[in-house]
Amino acid sequence: MQDENQAVQELEQEFSKPWEQSDVVLLVEGQQFHVHRVILAMSSPVFSRMFSSDFKEKEADEIPLPEKKAAEIREMLMVIYPRFCKPVNATNLYFLLPLAREYQITVLSQKCEDYLLRVAEKEHEIGPLFETLIVAQNYTLERAIAECVNKTQKLSIEELQGHELYEQVEPLSQRKMIELQMDNMEKKLCDAKAELLESKAEISKLQAKIKEIKASASLGLESFELVVAILGRHVRKAKQINESVFNFQFTTEQNLATVCHDSSNVPARACLNLSPTYKPLKQLQDKLQAIRDSS
Repeated sequence: MQDENQAVQELEQEFSKPWEQSDVVLLVEGQQFHVHRVILAMSSPVFSRMFSSDFKEKEADEIPLPEKKAAEIREMLMVIYPRFCKPVNATNLYFLLPLAREYQITVLSQKCEDYLLRVAEKEHEIGPLFETLIVAQNYTLERAIAECVNKTQKLSIEELQGHELYEQVEPLSQRKMIELQMDNMEKKLCDAKAELLESKAEISKLQAKIKEIKASASLGLESFELVVAILGRHVRKAKQINESVFNFQFTTEQNLATVCHDSSNVPARACLNLSPTYKPLKQLQDKLQAIRDSS
């Protein structure tokens, strides 16, 4: 790093004396900057016109730049000269922008804008973002303006309009900010509608599933009643009860009661006591009925 800084310093010093066929001198605050007409002309339409046949500077060996600062002109040369390509930074940005505008140096404006873009991309706080936007709009740097405006999407309209720098933002940018906020609201609304439709679809699926479960419970109860009827008849037959003496059909509850009161002390019994099955049978019935009758 030290070697690089030393190399830059040596190159800067070359402006103070003739170097590599430099053919004109800029006079700033009593200092001489030995430069090349072709590089200045290619970089700046203003310098290009100075070196045309209609201006006295065409044949002049020295061109004074009154009211300019030597340190700022040196920085400008360091940035636009291909040999140096010094980057724009927070220190030189604010005096390079006016020089770029005065001398119509497009490449210098672009480098300043590139720096502002890098700053805007990393910025998340509203104050510094507005500061960058105001600098960009003062020098009509459209790319930087667009980046700063787009970054406001993540902020609320109350935050934007409530900030002290908002009034310094150009009306066109203010309108674009509001449009972005409206787009965000519309997107959120669309997302909410999509979520609602998805929820409704899920609810419909759930309702269909519940209906299916209830139908299965109803079928289960029918099968349950048939099984209990068979068990009740089996108990009564084992106890040699003549069903014909009853003038009515046994209900499921009566069949369950028969099973419940089954005992093992029946003569000529051919199977095990069924009374222990009453409790699980009753629990199964209650569960199936609860499912079928649930709202």
